[in-house]
Amino acid sequence: MKQVADGGRSDWAGGPDCSDFLFTPDRKEFRASPVQPIYEIMHIVNEEERRFHDHSSTQIAQVVRRLLPLVDAITRRKSPSMDEVHADYRLIACMVALARQRESLLAAIKLSEDTLGHLAVGFIRPACEEYLWLKYLTSLECKDSNDVLLVLASSDALRSLSAARGYIGDPMLNKLGFPTSFLSTTQAGLDSARERLAALRQRLAWDGKSGPTARWLAARVGEVRLYDYLYAASSRAVHFSAGEVFRRTWFDIDGTVSVEDADHRIYLSDFALYQLVDLAIRTFVVAADWLANSSNDESGDQEFSEEILKPLEEFNRLPQVPLIIAKEYEIAWGAGLQGWGPKGRRL
Repeated sequence: MKQVADGGRSDWAGGPDCSDFLFTPDRKEFRASPVQPIYEIMHIVNEEERRFHDHSSTQIAQVVRRLLPLVDAITRRKSPSMDEVHADYRLIACMVALARQRESLLAAIKLSEDTLGHLAVGFIRPACEEYLWLKYLTSLECKDSNDVLLVLASSDALRSLSAARGYIGDPMLNKLGFPTSFLSTTQAGLDSARERLAALRQRLAWDGKSGPTARWLAARVGEVRLYDYLYAASSRAVHFSAGEVFRRTWFDIDGTVSVEDADHRIYLSDFALYQLVDLAIRTFVVAADWLANSSNDESGDQEFSEEILKPLEEFNRLPQVPLIIAKEYEIAWGAGLQGWGPKGRRL
């Protein structure tokens, strides 16, 4: 969803034209795809004014809870056959991404119920990367996408093994079931993986040595604005950030310092829930073809009932929850950028 200047959203299926997944080659009719009714709901909302959340309390958690049956429906499937998997590894990449995002939503809801929903902001970054990666992989020929997934998987596994050898040591790994004959091949495997990664980097014009960076992927699939917006939030949630230290600090009139402001936590929880739903739907749009084309898929020819889609309509009529709120800036910076001024606790 590309954000527009008036706070609304332009065509939801942004980037390099997501309609490629939705329309037949002559682009006149929808494919028989499980994504059709979801796309139609999202598209209708594009014609409406989209307001941003002004930090009054929302009922977003309740709406997201009601969305769970739809999330379950779009991720429900039988195990694919080995032949299907070997033919196109994007199938399992899509399955894993959707499963992880469903689990992230469930965890975010449970955290919000325990007044810990602000921690779910840390789930946004992996969900965003999964969406960018799937969108990129769908732009490749099947052979290229299979090569990318296999080489990156091999590299990841071998780097983990190498790190374990360096920290735990081979004797302990032997006791944990890793024979010396297996461990001794680690370096040769890493060297081979680096060579194959270098070849892929040249062939696919990647920017990174061990794979494309997330920003390169975002540029490649036309999602730089989304990347810049969400990574600004998620990076602070998963890394140390001096800005986040001050952002989470609030002062009462009597000078008492608090880092557990309830209103601010609710805002962060709302932001996380909104973005996780949005990213899950985006990911499903990209994954729809692979889910629908599997012979063991249960969702490919599924029709979503009006009842199961209603919460999605409710969600799309909620105002967006912004990355930042004015209170953090209007008071926090005092007279300007010379230093931090006192922040007042919100009523």
